[in-house]
Amino acid sequence: MAALNALPIQVITTQTTGATLNGTITAPNTSGGIIIQTTAALTGTTNITLPANPIDGQQFLLTSNFGLTTLTVTAINAITVSNKPTALTVSATAAFGYEFLYNAATTTWLRIQ
Repeated sequence: MAALNALPIQVITTQTTGATLNGTITAPNTSGGIIIQTTAALTGTTNITLPANPIDGQQFLLTSNFGLTTLTVTAINAITVSNKPTALTVSATAAFGYEFLYNAATTTWLRIQ
C-alpha cells in the first residue's frame, strides 16, 4: 500500500486540554497521514513523529481543522525532516496542511507542500 501511496489517513480526535495535545502523536508505518480534529486552536506545542520505517516515495499528509500555533515535526531512526514546519494556519480560502515525501537515498522526509 505504501508503494502506491494508498495508506489510510489517521484521524486523531481530541478535546483541548490547556490548548495542547497530551503527548506526542507518533504515526505508525501504516499511516499515510494525520488529521487532527479538535474543538479549538491548539496554542501549546503539538508534536508529530513521522513513520519510523518508510519506503522510498512514501507520502505523508498532516492537517488539522483548527490552527496549531507551535508545531514540532520529527523523525527517528536517523531520518531527517527537510524544511520542518513550525505552525499550521487554517484558511477558509486556500489549502492548508503539509505533505512530505520520503527519499531513501538521502534518508530524508522532504516537505513538498
